[in-house]
Amino acid sequence: MPNGKGALDCIYCHHHGEGRCTFHDADLPEGDLHRICCNFEPTATYWQHNSQFFPPARRFTWFRHDFEPGVLYLFSYNSPEKIERTIVLRTPDYKGNGWRK
Repeated sequence: MPNGKGALDCIYCHHHGEGRCTFHDADLPEGDLHRICCNFEPTATYWQHNSQFFPPARRFTWFRHDFEPGVLYLFSYNSPEKIERTIVLRTPDYKGNGWRK
């Protein structure tokens, strides 16, 4: 993450731990791009690096589209409009109202 202290990224998510997403129970890719999914829950560190005027919901408007459940997206801090769907972390089970294994 070369730029964008406090920006949306998995490192500021409650579910992030040791390069893994504990919500999806999946490894996260490393690299210079920011990683995000629709299950982002901000940590105290997120709020320390941002004012109350930058809640995650407001920042999600950068992307101008809905995120698919269970999908990880990558984007550059300087070009959030170029966000790309990267990998499926987990597949939703719409009939069972949960997640597939």
